Amino acid sequence: MAQPDLRPERTRRIPFRLDTLGGVLSYQFYHFFHLGGLATVLLALGAMPFVMLAPEEKRKGLRRPLGILHGVALAIMVISGFGLLARLGITDGLPLWVILKLGVWVVLGVWPMAAYRLGAKSPVLTAFLPLAFALTAFYIGG
Repeated sequence: MAQPDLRPERTRRIPFRLDTLGGVLSYQFYHFFHLGGLATVLLALGAMPFVMLAPEEKRKGLRRPLGILHGVALAIMVISGFGLLARLGITDGLPLWVILKLGVWVVLGVWPMAAYRLGAKSPVLTAFLPLAFALTAFYIGG
Protein backbone atom coordinates (compact mmCIF):
# COMPACT_ATOMS: atom_id res chain seq x y z
CA MET A 1 0.00 0.00 0.00
CA ALA A 2 1.39 3.40 -1.02
CA GLN A 3 1.80 5.97 1.69
CA PRO A 4 0.18 9.37 1.24
CA ASP A 5 2.39 12.36 0.52
CA LEU A 6 2.22 14.47 3.67
CA ARG A 7 4.51 17.27 2.47
CA PRO A 8 3.01 20.75 2.04
CA GLU A 9 1.65 21.53 -1.45
CA ARG A 10 4.50 23.89 -2.37
CA THR A 11 7.21 21.26 -1.74
CA ARG A 12 5.68 18.42 -3.75
CA ARG A 13 7.49 17.59 -6.93
CA ILE A 14 5.61 17.95 -10.15
CA PRO A 15 6.74 15.44 -12.78
CA PHE A 16 8.08 16.99 -15.96
CA ARG A 17 5.62 16.55 -18.80
CA LEU A 18 6.04 17.92 -22.28
CA ASP A 19 2.34 18.52 -22.78
CA THR A 20 2.35 21.03 -19.91
CA LEU A 21 4.82 23.16 -21.90
CA GLY A 22 2.60 23.46 -24.94
CA GLY A 23 3.20 20.16 -26.69
CA VAL A 24 5.78 19.18 -29.25
CA LEU A 25 7.78 21.69 -31.25
CA SER A 26 6.22 22.98 -34.43
CA TYR A 27 7.22 22.33 -38.01
CA GLN A 28 8.13 26.00 -38.41
CA PHE A 29 10.49 25.80 -35.40
CA TYR A 30 12.43 22.89 -36.90
CA HIS A 31 12.40 24.45 -40.37
CA PHE A 32 13.77 27.76 -39.04
CA PHE A 33 16.68 26.04 -37.28
CA HIS A 34 17.35 23.73 -40.25
CA LEU A 35 17.66 26.63 -42.69
CA GLY A 36 19.56 28.70 -40.13
CA GLY A 37 22.03 25.85 -39.68
CA LEU A 38 22.44 25.55 -43.44
CA ALA A 39 23.07 29.29 -43.77
CA THR A 40 25.65 29.17 -40.98
CA VAL A 41 27.42 26.16 -42.53
CA LEU A 42 27.60 27.97 -45.85
CA LEU A 43 28.85 31.11 -44.09
CA ALA A 44 31.65 29.12 -42.46
CA LEU A 45 32.52 27.38 -45.73
CA GLY A 46 32.48 30.69 -47.59
CA ALA A 47 34.94 32.19 -45.10
CA MET A 48 37.43 29.35 -45.61
CA PRO A 49 39.12 30.71 -48.77
CA PHE A 50 39.74 34.03 -47.03
CA VAL A 51 41.23 32.28 -44.01
CA MET A 52 43.51 30.23 -46.26
CA LEU A 53 44.75 33.39 -47.99
CA ALA A 54 45.50 35.10 -44.64
CA PRO A 55 49.08 35.22 -43.34
CA GLU A 56 50.21 32.12 -41.46
CA GLU A 57 50.17 33.71 -37.98
CA LYS A 58 46.56 34.90 -38.38
CA ARG A 59 45.38 31.70 -40.07
CA LYS A 60 45.86 29.54 -36.98
CA GLY A 61 43.78 31.89 -34.83
CA LEU A 62 40.93 31.93 -37.34
CA ARG A 63 40.68 28.23 -38.12
CA ARG A 64 39.51 27.11 -34.69
CA PRO A 65 36.52 29.48 -34.28
CA LEU A 66 35.53 28.84 -37.87
CA GLY A 67 35.68 25.08 -37.28
CA ILE A 68 33.59 25.37 -34.12
CA LEU A 69 30.99 27.47 -35.94
CA HIS A 70 30.92 24.92 -38.77
CA GLY A 71 30.54 21.93 -36.43
CA VAL A 72 27.82 23.46 -34.26
CA ALA A 73 25.87 24.53 -37.34
CA LEU A 74 26.13 21.01 -38.79
CA ALA A 75 24.82 19.54 -35.53
CA ILE A 76 21.90 22.00 -35.45
CA MET A 77 21.16 21.20 -39.07
CA VAL A 78 21.03 17.42 -38.64
CA ILE A 79 19.07 17.52 -35.35
CA SER A 80 16.47 19.88 -36.76
CA GLY A 81 16.37 17.85 -39.98
CA PHE A 82 15.43 14.72 -38.09
CA GLY A 83 12.92 16.76 -36.11
CA LEU A 84 11.38 17.81 -39.42
CA LEU A 85 11.20 14.18 -40.51
CA ALA A 86 9.39 13.30 -37.29
CA ARG A 87 6.93 16.17 -37.75
CA LEU A 88 6.28 14.99 -41.32
CA GLY A 89 5.58 11.49 -40.03
CA ILE A 90 8.53 9.85 -41.80
CA THR A 91 9.53 7.33 -39.14
CA ASP A 92 9.58 3.89 -40.82
CA GLY A 93 12.38 4.31 -43.33
CA LEU A 94 14.35 7.04 -45.02
CA PRO A 95 13.25 8.03 -48.52
CA LEU A 96 15.87 8.52 -51.23
CA TRP A 97 15.85 12.31 -50.95
CA VAL A 98 16.71 12.06 -47.24
CA ILE A 99 19.60 9.71 -47.96
CA LEU A 100 20.88 12.11 -50.65
CA LYS A 101 20.63 15.05 -48.24
CA LEU A 102 22.55 13.07 -45.63
CA GLY A 103 25.23 12.45 -48.26
CA VAL A 104 25.44 16.18 -48.95
CA TRP A 105 25.59 16.79 -45.18
CA VAL A 106 28.54 14.38 -44.83
CA VAL A 107 30.39 16.03 -47.73
CA LEU A 108 29.77 19.47 -46.21
CA GLY A 109 31.08 18.15 -42.91
CA VAL A 110 34.29 16.73 -44.37
CA TRP A 111 34.93 19.60 -46.77
CA PRO A 112 36.92 21.87 -44.40
CA MET A 113 39.45 19.12 -43.76
CA ALA A 114 39.92 18.55 -47.48
CA ALA A 115 40.10 22.28 -48.17
CA TYR A 116 42.80 22.86 -45.55
CA ARG A 117 44.78 19.96 -46.93
CA LEU A 118 44.62 21.55 -50.37
CA GLY A 119 45.82 24.74 -48.72
CA ALA A 120 46.28 27.87 -50.75
CA LYS A 121 46.90 25.77 -53.86
CA SER A 122 43.30 26.09 -54.94
CA PRO A 123 41.29 28.85 -53.23
CA VAL A 124 38.96 29.14 -56.24
CA LEU A 125 38.05 25.45 -56.00
CA THR A 126 37.61 25.84 -52.26
CA ALA A 127 35.19 28.73 -52.82
CA PHE A 128 33.27 27.11 -55.68
CA LEU A 129 32.47 23.71 -54.19
CA PRO A 130 30.45 24.93 -51.16
CA LEU A 131 28.31 26.93 -53.58
CA ALA A 132 27.76 23.82 -55.70
CA PHE A 133 26.84 21.78 -52.61
CA ALA A 134 24.42 24.47 -51.44
CA LEU A 135 22.66 24.50 -54.77
CA THR A 136 22.46 20.71 -54.72
CA ALA A 137 21.01 20.71 -51.19
CA PHE A 138 18.37 23.28 -52.15
CA TYR A 139 17.51 21.32 -55.30
CA ILE A 140 17.16 18.01 -53.45
CA GLY A 141 15.21 19.67 -50.64
CA GLY A 142 12.56 20.77 -53.04
